[in-house]
Amino acid sequence: MLFVVSGTPSELLSSLTGRIDGVMLAASRTDVRFGPEVGALMPTVLLNRHVASPINSIIIDDGAGIEALVEHLVELGHADIGHIAGPANTDTGARRLTAFKSALRARGLPVRASWIAVGEYSEEGGYDATLRVISARKRPTALIASTVATAIGVLAALRDNGIDVPGDISVASYDDVPLASFVSPPLTAVRMPLREMGARAVEVLLNLIDGLPVENEVLQAPPVLNQRASTAPPRA
Repeated sequence: MLFVVSGTPSELLSSLTGRIDGVMLAASRTDVRFGPEVGALMPTVLLNRHVASPINSIIIDDGAGIEALVEHLVELGHADIGHIAGPANTDTGARRLTAFKSALRARGLPVRASWIAVGEYSEEGGYDATLRVISARKRPTALIASTVATAIGVLAALRDNGIDVPGDISVASYDDVPLASFVSPPLTAVRMPLREMGARAVEVLLNLIDGLPVENEVLQAPPVLNQRASTAPPRA
């Protein structure tokens, strides 16, 4: 069964006690709190978010995906790379931004605050954040978007301001989905192992229901980068 609720996690689980054997929770926003009582109410697995409480969680190695995107752009010759980051109040947004900064520093590349803008996980969020980046005196030659929805907003903002992709600025995205192949230009993107995460979360939840010991996991699925027409070497 799928439940979409507006209350707190503990309120949700309290209302379901006795009706289900276990639950998987997907809530990336860090202002949604998970106290120790949540895991005590029933077997619970948290999807793609880690919290400092006794709740089992399955998360994806966001750092590996961002690392693959940065490496791809560096191999093309880019040294000036910006990031359209996810919301600051999301666990995924924070993890991807941290990984982006670490990947640049590991390669001796500049981390410029003016080339990093935070936006909602939406087309409008990507659009507005991109406008802030391209208003800088010097622009990056490549941008990494936090999701494909964000990247679609990035492409629209660049197009509306006469900036060619990938001629002027290359665009790459985390979270590859089929839609990425059908935008213009098609998006270079790294695939997020959602199917694998869901399957593993089900296994962990069933083990919890059976009373077996389980541990938090970072899913180590190798990132799959699909290079498309939105990335190219920078102009001289």
